[in-house]
Amino acid sequence: MISVQFFGYLMLIFLLSYNLILTQFSIGQGTQVATVQPPSIKTPPFIIARATGSTWTQVSFQVSANSSTSDSIPVYCSPGSGSAFPMGKTIVLCAANENLTGLVSYAIFNVTVKDTSPPEFKVPSDIMKVGVDLQGTKITYNANASDTIDGITIPICDPPSGSTFPLGTSYVKCTATDKSGNMAESTFSVIVKAPKGKISNTETGISTILQNMTNQQKPSKLAVSDNITNIPEPTVPVNQNTTRPSLPPIVINDEILNMFKILIDDLK
Repeated sequence: MISVQFFGYLMLIFLLSYNLILTQFSIGQGTQVATVQPPSIKTPPFIIARATGSTWTQVSFQVSANSSTSDSIPVYCSPGSGSAFPMGKTIVLCAANENLTGLVSYAIFNVTVKDTSPPEFKVPSDIMKVGVDLQGTKITYNANASDTIDGITIPICDPPSGSTFPLGTSYVKCTATDKSGNMAESTFSVIVKAPKGKISNTETGISTILQNMTNQQKPSKLAVSDNITNIPEPTVPVNQNTTRPSLPPIVINDEILNMFKILIDDLK
């Protein structure tokens, strides 16, 4: 559907072109100038500008014109360079007038203002907490995002706030997308330490090694086998006043005498 603005531009071009034809015709009837050309306008093919606001964005551009009689001809554009352009596509119409010949040229190009900036994040720094138990702990956090055009944007985080985080280090990834499809990401870490007095699975191996080292330093008890007959004799305390230990007196009783008699009889 053709807009009213575009239709008005077409009517303006038609009227100016008609006047240009009449002017060239009148010049052709004379004998002074027969091959005069209208000015040549140089414009951008198109412009895509990054939106700086939700309503209007200032856009600047450069246009120029020259002819066979002049290297610099003023060019007038509507909207002009530096004007505030709305979101979307706008048609810019430019015209250049040659003063010596009175010839006029026109040019048209588009200026499109788009939202090309992704949202900006505000996430917490790394979170460090002591767990409630060995299964982990529930942690809540705040993650926000804002966009230049759309304003506040709700991010999506994984794991979400309020999830139960296990012991150790976990990473949270947040993603935000504005209405124009621009996406931004941000991450932070959550560190959960084992509660005091409890050993986590990751610490069990280290604790076991330390316990084994402690056990190796402890003296081991001598296990007495049923086949061992030689038992080490107790150490006899040495008297400080003597250089040789004194032997206890030998007492011979009737039982010992009977043992000797039996031994002698066996030897016979």
